Amino acid sequence: MKICLDTCVWLNFLQNEKTSPVLLILKKAIDTYNLLLIVPEQVYVEVDRHKDNILKSKKDAIRTYRSHASELKSLLSPESAVTLTDILKEVDNNSDKYDLSLDKTYNLLQQTIYHPQTIRLETTNHSKVKAADRGLKKVRPFHKGAKNSMADAVIIESLLAYQAKAPSISLYFVTVNSDDFSDAKNKLEAHPDFNEDFEKANIKYSILPGDVIEELANTPIPDDVKKSFKRFYFDLGGILQAWMDEVTECLKCGGELAFNGHLILKGCSGEIYVCKQCGTTHHLPDDMT
Repeated sequence: MKICLDTCVWLNFLQNEKTSPVLLILKKAIDTYNLLLIVPEQVYVEVDRHKDNILKSKKDAIRTYRSHASELKSLLSPESAVTLTDILKEVDNNSDKYDLSLDKTYNLLQQTIYHPQTIRLETTNHSKVKAADRGLKKVRPFHKGAKNSMADAVIIESLLAYQAKAPSISLYFVTVNSDDFSDAKNKLEAHPDFNEDFEKANIKYSILPGDVIEELANTPIPDDVKKSFKRFYFDLGGILQAWMDEVTECLKCGGELAFNGHLILKGCSGEIYVCKQCGTTHHLPDDMT
């Protein structure tokens, strides 16, 4: 069986340490020739573009939380302040271990995505033209006029071109980007704009990375781990950097959002939205795939 993980799944491995066991199972399945990993060149481009910001944001977030917690000591009783001080000391003592854990996950990801047995799909002019044609026709993933979906489209067209040459063995395309790829009425199914092409190319679709890898690797994965894959965000000192295609409501209180310009945050340019109810600022990085 062949599998292709969308960019957002690879980024989930970096962002959420709970998904690490799934990455390890995936690598072991590739090591033992039970699974063939297919990676379009555009996925490498997108992962390389975002990985440093994600790792830095994860490491910076711990230090931000620690700083904010330290500021609370003046509001606590002497006994509680001592307890908080002890907790902060433990955080300080373990911060290096946390950084090393993130680096270990990153190294495992690199070993997997660049595995010697991985098939890397070059982005061809044919794939670019087919992707652009999707844009002209306004079909998925080009259903949101303001969003640049060329990267998503190139990934899909690269897979279709590859499978057209060897469709006898099915390929799983796995994503958590249901906004762009899923049927609006049933998120577990691919959008009708993809159905005919996927059927001809023998491509199966899923938004459940843990479930698919569990099935293909024939290795049980705990339910709480499988449910860990999602679009995600970081709390960067009160600003929520949302690695999502869109945010329709405040991620803190569910309130209405108002557009408030653009901002470069942690090296990522993106749109700013402010909650009208609680005032929380949301940062949406551009070109999140």
